[in-house]
Amino acid sequence: MIWLDGTLYEGATAPFDLADRGLLLADGLFETITVFGGTPFRLGYHLERLAAGARTLGFEIDRAAAEHSVAALAARTQDGRGVVRVTVTRGSGPRGLAPPPSPARRPSPRSRRGRPHLPPRRFGWRRSRPAATRPRRSRA
Repeated sequence: MIWLDGTLYEGATAPFDLADRGLLLADGLFETITVFGGTPFRLGYHLERLAAGARTLGFEIDRAAAEHSVAALAARTQDGRGVVRVTVTRGSGPRGLAPPPSPARRPSPRSRRGRPHLPPRRFGWRRSRPAATRPRRSRA
């Protein structure tokens, strides 16, 4: 499912502006949010990080619209589990690398049904002993 500019599209296709700077120049950012029990996990944290990234790139996001679309997609996940990816681009603009003075932002959350590939876990590792990484001298 794709939520694009306030419209929900079933399947994996939706109309997309070919002049969008996100498509042409990777001028945008994304957040991936796991859904458990039909609820986006730490949604506020993800949206704040998304907003901070957008500010760094020089534009703002409509947080209320992003929150609404993520919640709508999360509610439609299979068995209440899934992943929602929120992609925000600067939108369409004139040719060239310089960003337009007033960006036309395009948030487009999309959802993948089913279980997330990796459940949340904390991983640890043991540090190697210094002798294990010390180079050996050749005995030639």
